[in-house]
Amino acid sequence: MGEIMQFIRPYDVFDPETLVILGKAYDKALACLHDRGQPLVVREIMAQRIFDLATTGERNPDRLCEAALGSRPSQHRHRQPGENRAEARPNVPSGDEVIQDGPAG
Repeated sequence: MGEIMQFIRPYDVFDPETLVILGKAYDKALACLHDRGQPLVVREIMAQRIFDLATTGERNPDRLCEAALGSRPSQHRHRQPGENRAEARPNVPSGDEVIQDGPAG
């Protein structure tokens, strides 16, 4: 479970039992790549995919692993241009708010 924890985001809140499941899914996904030397960014994206699916309630390690590997369609709807995550998940900072110069329109 330990390695996935380095990628957990401040707004990801999971109980200890779920963290064990997420860690197992992450470890399984890494093993499927047959290469433990993946770049940090690849491992981070895999972890984020697991966290994203887990926030929808998914707890099946095989499905979480598939999501990490990108072999499972995303469970999230695609955002429209100009829509940010904070709108989709109230009270959760997204970090990707649009900053515009001058008046919008």
